[in-house]
Amino acid sequence: MIRAVIFDCFGVLMVDTFAAMTMPLRESDPQLFAQIMTLTEASIRGQVEPNDFRRQAAALLGMDAEEFVRKEMSGEVKNEDVLNFASSLRPELKTAMLSNIGTAGLQRRFVPGELEKHFDVVVASGDIGFAKPEPQAYEMTAERLGVRAAECVMIDDRAEYCVGAEAVGMQAIRFENLSQLKRDLTRLLGTG
Repeated sequence: MIRAVIFDCFGVLMVDTFAAMTMPLRESDPQLFAQIMTLTEASIRGQVEPNDFRRQAAALLGMDAEEFVRKEMSGEVKNEDVLNFASSLRPELKTAMLSNIGTAGLQRRFVPGELEKHFDVVVASGDIGFAKPEPQAYEMTAERLGVRAAECVMIDDRAEYCVGAEAVGMQAIRFENLSQLKRDLTRLLGTG
């Protein structure tokens, strides 16, 4: 029985401008892409301070830190419809956000109290030292929700993060848009 729904942030609740800036490098400059991903992995585990990450990522991308922040923040638009959908699931289901980011990054993007309005639990990888698709990230989120992993559905736009959730016993829905999410979640809950 599903008792909780866990939402990813970037790519589900908010446009992922960092991915938009870096993914083209996977093809055009694989070595630079690998450097950026190594830096990103350290950052999402809380091993690199946010200001250091921005400075280093900007340098790798050939810009200064201020320009990097401007570009990143200018395209980050919240998907209010998905946020409101998350809220609508309460109180029948518990809700959480699990994101590969640190608390400081979330605080820059959401006003105080905004996340609590939508989610029972917010888990930032930089605060727990584990990032999706590591099993501990999913398991710690379920634990904080007070449910078993098998009682959760993970909503994520990245296939590898859905596979990570399934590896710990969660159901997973790969997010494309809100209509598809509602349809797939209704099917999983058996309410349609």
